[in-house]
Amino acid sequence: DASPDDVFACADFIVGTATGIVLHVAAPQFSAARETATSVLIEGQDESVRCVATHPSAAIVALSGHSGLLQLFDCATHQLIRSRVLESARVECLTFDPFGQILALGCASGAVPMYSA
Repeated sequence: DASPDDVFACADFIVGTATGIVLHVAAPQFSAARETATSVLIEGQDESVRCVATHPSAAIVALSGHSGLLQLFDCATHQLIRSRVLESARVECLTFDPFGQILALGCASGAVPMYSA
């Protein structure tokens, strides 16, 4: 059982929403004050954001969903870096390789396309 003295700590994180928005959630969100500490990081998906991946060493986030729209954003400037529509691809997950050079997608069809990041 948790006592009132127990502290829940976590790092800042990002989350995709059903309305196509990506939010930045600050760690103080989980303080005793329970104040909302979220900000809109990216707006741009035409459907729900199903997957989000962060670059291992740069301020870049990749996002996609069942619409097949794949986007890379610069988190510092909130600018779109690259966008691609993957015809009839329901993207279920995506990740950067450890060096940030390749972006791999996992699709509902079982396909795993890879792109230069």
